[in-house]
Amino acid sequence: MPVHRRKNEILWRLRSKAYVSSEPEFMVIECSEEDQFLILARDRLWDVISSGMACRLIKKYLEEKPSDSDNGTTGGVSHSSVRYAAAVLARLAIC
Repeated sequence: MPVHRRKNEILWRLRSKAYVSSEPEFMVIECSEEDQFLILARDRLWDVISSGMACRLIKKYLEEKPSDSDNGTTGGVSHSSVRYAAAVLARLAIC
């Protein structure tokens, strides 16, 4: 790519929202007793799966019984189930 085009592309990216910013983006959400989990993910995940589908996948894996090799539970939820559910969502975001 010619230098002038590269420079223009860099300037465009710096002026657009397409770059990583040091300004935090946050929101306050009140949790209820019905809330079961929170999914923190990048936009890429939400480009390939709906929030409803992500919730159904997580719930499915959290309801599974722990394996013999599981290294514990928290609040009755298997640690290996949590890791597996996170890995499934990560694979969806990467593919």
